[in-house]
Amino acid sequence: MPHNQSYYILHQVILKNSLPESHIDDCDIDNLMRKLIFPWDSGRGIMIGYNADPEVDEYYFIKGTKLAMDFREQAGIHPDLRLGDLNAGLVTAVIALLLSFHLKHIRFCQLAGEQYPQISFYHSLTKWSPKAEFIKNISVYCDMAEDQVMAILLPGAKYSMIDYAAY
Repeated sequence: MPHNQSYYILHQVILKNSLPESHIDDCDIDNLMRKLIFPWDSGRGIMIGYNADPEVDEYYFIKGTKLAMDFREQAGIHPDLRLGDLNAGLVTAVIALLLSFHLKHIRFCQLAGEQYPQISFYHSLTKWSPKAEFIKNISVYCDMAEDQVMAILLPGAKYSMIDYAAY
């Protein structure tokens, strides 16, 4: 998804507590995702590989954001609630992004299993990324400083020996 579109959606969530609807339905998104999947030989087995598509990213970003907003609402947390140097709206934005990553990846894994039986579903579920890259990507999408993202993901930990993040 283009950065400006995700930025717009996040600010709608944080500032106005509203969200645009996706213009693509579940069947169409599955068909689009199937075209993006390929087997990837990791050297330790066959896992899933897939290419990116802005429509898929937007679809799952909206889906993850709806879930995060529902969670926040059910917990009775107002988006302006101060949490130290952060507010609940920013925390919700990061949670929405993480949910969208996971929902999209899990669905890709499910579809890959149907299409390519040689792909190991279980080995494909965990995504690994260098922690610094993961933090940077979230900070760009959420238009937040990296230290704010770190405060949300690893509260109380200014420094960590973890070099890779599983998500």
